[in-house]
Amino acid sequence: MQLDDHVPSDCEAGEGSYSELQDGNHTFVVCFNGSQGVGCATYNWTIDRRSVFANLRTHVPEWLLQIDSETRTVQATNRRKNLKVYLYFTDPVLNSSAEILNSVHTSQGSLLPISGNTLENRRFGFQFKDIYGMAIATVSLDSNLLLSRQGTPVSLVAPVTFLYDSQRPAIRLSTTSKTRTKQRSIPILIKFMKSVFGFNSSHIVVSGGNLQG
Repeated sequence: MQLDDHVPSDCEAGEGSYSELQDGNHTFVVCFNGSQGVGCATYNWTIDRRSVFANLRTHVPEWLLQIDSETRTVQATNRRKNLKVYLYFTDPVLNSSAEILNSVHTSQGSLLPISGNTLENRRFGFQFKDIYGMAIATVSLDSNLLLSRQGTPVSLVAPVTFLYDSQRPAIRLSTTSKTRTKQRSIPILIKFMKSVFGFNSSHIVVSGGNLQG
């Protein structure tokens, strides 16, 4: 009998054992003398002890938000079409789509699988449902329920948190100028009752004058 390129050995006992095999492809060959001459049997297998890494991604855009003089990156959206999350694996997993769905948990609403190409069981997509008004949702993965096709575990992955807010914010406009004035420039203060993202001067409409600043 012979393992890979190792020196062949006798197998009079009818069995053999090997230990500390390296990751990769292996070939085991056994030859024997029979009534019709010498015959050989070959067995091929692969050892892969690498952990499978996962990655959770959402379609929610990222924004810079200043909190207590500190700038932070947050994921926030008011569009339902952005309420999707995708799970990517570095290697194919053994689990079915239903088992993958059971391993993904959300603190708000529920998830429905998105049909599409799984890239040989390496990508799975989910659509959020039953999220209304304003909600902070955290998506997490129970990696203990998942295995690669070689039986190796899936590594831990950090949860993803985002803000969904479909409620329109209240807006207050104020000025230090009087109702009747000779000033050519009139300062206007725009105050939102809660944090907003993506607001700029292109969202302001002025009649009877021009916008500066």
